Amino acid sequence: MISINMVTKKRLHNESNNALLKLPTEIFYDIMDMLFIRDLQNLSWTCRLLYHITRKYHFGVISPIWESEEISHIDIPVTYYRHGVWLNDIFYLPIFHIENPFCWLIDLTIKPIKWFQKPLIIEPGSELYYEPTRYYAAAAIKNSIYIFGGENINKGITTNIFYELNVSTFTLRVINENNVTPSPRMMHTLDVIDNHRLAMFGGLIIDDKNLSYDSKDFAIYDIKTKNWNCYAQESNIPYQRSLPCSHITKGKLYIYGGQKYKFFSNSSEIHDDEDISVFDFYKEKWYKLLNLSSIDGRSSKMLLPPDWILTSSTYQRPVPGKRIFAGMFTMNNRIAIFGGSKKDDWFNEKELNRPWELMYLLSTVNHHWEYVRIKNLPQIEVLTIYWKGWNVHEGLFLIGKDKNEGNLIMGWVKDSKFII
Repeated sequence: MISINMVTKKRLHNESNNALLKLPTEIFYDIMDMLFIRDLQNLSWTCRLLYHITRKYHFGVISPIWESEEISHIDIPVTYYRHGVWLNDIFYLPIFHIENPFCWLIDLTIKPIKWFQKPLIIEPGSELYYEPTRYYAAAAIKNSIYIFGGENINKGITTNIFYELNVSTFTLRVINENNVTPSPRMMHTLDVIDNHRLAMFGGLIIDDKNLSYDSKDFAIYDIKTKNWNCYAQESNIPYQRSLPCSHITKGKLYIYGGQKYKFFSNSSEIHDDEDISVFDFYKEKWYKLLNLSSIDGRSSKMLLPPDWILTSSTYQRPVPGKRIFAGMFTMNNRIAIFGGSKKDDWFNEKELNRPWELMYLLSTVNHHWEYVRIKNLPQIEVLTIYWKGWNVHEGLFLIGKDKNEGNLIMGWVKDSKFII
């Protein structure tokens, strides 16, 4: 009798699962739209199918996992990989040597993945203005890569050289149409706003007197008008810094982390600012997203300026903290931050197991923090990432520096369907 009841229960269980499988995903999503976060969590614990669906609905990913990729390394310093730019599944890494500049490439559509090289042709008329540089910032629009600033290798000071590299012909041109150009800098950001504008922020400046200092300059370049628009230093603009994370999505620029230069010791350290600064291109104004650990409990009850938004969280330690070389991208309506180096050592987070595996997710709608774990992710400083969706290629591709070994590593963050 017991065995018959067990068989009957199992059959009914399978039938209910089969019925669930027949429902369109849109129906699940309509139901979940009406649930609170805690209710979603309880629903995900009822069965494996609903775990998958609720995770996919809520986070955009079910169970991310790291898998390394064996790709032959090229003979350049690890920090140079940060200079590269992605365009149509290809990673371009221009190397501006004193003589014979060239470009390293990786094409994710060709298997096995391997490096190959293309020589750069300096356009006639630009040869006299060419500067060998490193630590520049680059961004791509259509078939052109725009490269601004960097350190002049010959002189050891920063430059404001501005290049355009045509990836169809690998012809390099110096852009010098106007006199209003941001001041020389390196280790800054350059991001694509739309099909004709670029946004630049921050960086480290080394002048001709060998004095170094951080910048919080913000400027926009329009490739149609061929003009820079340098913005005034308003109150909510991010603090001075170099090597920040930057990302543009839905008409907003997000700035996070980076390092600050210490004048008296002539050195740099991870920046103390753990908040996220946002520039709204439609409203043309900055505002701040304040993270919970950056203000004490008493301050959180005070009236904040109208352009400061306090984030919330489900967890005790919800925020990524003070970091440099983190990865930042958009997943659904969330800003995802992971990896990098922390100002507070990873092992200070005793309540969390392998805290460097956590990918923090901030909702751009309700400004709420959550996290998911990237299984097997090493302690990595992220140099560049490429992501168009979990079903494109093999997921998120990244190049980074292994913090323990000090060597270059590459690999994929994939969405595993299996619950471990």
